[in-house]
Amino acid sequence: MNCFLSLILAVSLGFLAFRRGLIFLQIAQQDEYSSGRLAKWYLDNKAFDKKVTGVLVLALLLGWYCLCYALPMLLATIAIGIIAYTTIDPRQQAKLKLNFTVRAKKIFNLYKVITLIILGLVTLCCCALYIKIILAIIFVQILPGILILTLKLLEPAEARLQAKFFEEAAQIVRRANPQIIGITGSYGKTSVKNALADILQVTLGSTFWPSAGVNSRMGITREIRERLTASFRFAVVEMAAYRLGSIAKLCELAPPTVGIITAIGKQHLERFGSQDVTYQAKTELARAVPRDGILVVNADNILANKAGLEHERRVNIFYGLNPQPHVNFLAKNISYSFEGSKFEIEHQGTTYQVKTKLLGRAAVSNLTCVFATALTMGAKSELIIGAFANIQPVNNRLAFEKTKVAGGTVYYLHDGYNSNEEGFQSALEVMQQLPAKRRIIMTPGVIELGAEESEINQFLASKAAEICDYVIVVGPVNKTAFQAGVGSEKLIVASTREIAFQRLAELTIPETIILIENDLSDYHEATYKF
Repeated sequence: MNCFLSLILAVSLGFLAFRRGLIFLQIAQQDEYSSGRLAKWYLDNKAFDKKVTGVLVLALLLGWYCLCYALPMLLATIAIGIIAYTTIDPRQQAKLKLNFTVRAKKIFNLYKVITLIILGLVTLCCCALYIKIILAIIFVQILPGILILTLKLLEPAEARLQAKFFEEAAQIVRRANPQIIGITGSYGKTSVKNALADILQVTLGSTFWPSAGVNSRMGITREIRERLTASFRFAVVEMAAYRLGSIAKLCELAPPTVGIITAIGKQHLERFGSQDVTYQAKTELARAVPRDGILVVNADNILANKAGLEHERRVNIFYGLNPQPHVNFLAKNISYSFEGSKFEIEHQGTTYQVKTKLLGRAAVSNLTCVFATALTMGAKSELIIGAFANIQPVNNRLAFEKTKVAGGTVYYLHDGYNSNEEGFQSALEVMQQLPAKRRIIMTPGVIELGAEESEINQFLASKAAEICDYVIVVGPVNKTAFQAGVGSEKLIVASTREIAFQRLAELTIPETIILIENDLSDYHEATYKF
């Protein structure tokens, strides 16, 4: 009997470990499989097991009271099976689903081997049932630790494999020998990469650029190994800084002759610790551009402007929306409509008229950067401006959508990708300029701002309250800051996105503009309850 109970308990615990392991792997995948970041997420979210532990503790108490642990252990086993069965599968149900890559499969397979060994030892050990229940409690609590251990064990082999792939990609770059444009920044780099690559492709020749938001060392390595050939004249590479040295390493892989810094902001203060360290990390790109190269910086951003002044190259381009003596590409006279934006670019006494389907000051700034870079590289101004009219908004970067409803139209501004303080305000500005009977913003606020996060979100909340009829704050991350910045009359607190959308539907009337600002990853927003 004891052997049978031990076996079915092990089966239930194994199923639970499988489901929990998928969740922990999904969280790890969203931050480069960092064991340290997974441990931080686990502690910050207090993701300790409570459900199964509660069931097992209850079984212990019942067994002690009845002087028999067989029946309580059987009931506990059934309850654990139900809990495991109802646990979400992040391959299907998560916001950012678990992608079962080769690396993810390798990690998960080792995790399963370790858990099975531990379960086997628990099952085969000759001890009383109450001891096995205690061991089961310990097993459930150490599941995240097992995945963290797995990540640690695989790190050396993974490092060797990555080094091999990296060198293969570097050799491909040397053989193909395209002119490389490197782009970095706290925000705006993906939009600039996509727009610049499109423009170069149309105006100057075949252009390679990594897809979607690929900007990490191994992501770019994979794209180069799979897609880069000698047929490409240009390569536009987005370079993210996950730590000091990240961009320098990318510049070894893809040495840039043109460098673009869109902004050096307060994003990722949580990761870097200070603005000075962030500046050092981002300016690795400026230092990698050769003396006879081109450096393009956003003069409206204090630290990007500083980078341009401190790193003199053959050509230093300063673009912006605010007049300054050294700004040589100035965007001005900006206006918005439901069709997009109109503005002018002034350069060396010539004014260029620009129309685009894109919306917001951030989009205007990005296109000014693209215009400046492409023109300096030899593209004709009329071709650049003509191509601007056809650039489509990137998904969730202030993309416009309208829906017909009874009595009129509802307008959506989707700005859910990696929001920041400047982009947040830019989206509010667009919303304010467009005609509407009601304005609603739905947002979790902005994140990774270190000690300044609460203050900045309170400021953004107050700005939203000035423009919007209702402010829906999603999740617990910035709830307190929004409560302080908005006040009770306009503020609606929603614990999940599902609830937020329900409230949004209740508040929407014809001719409403809805701004969906920022969408946190599961790492930051997931409220898994174990």
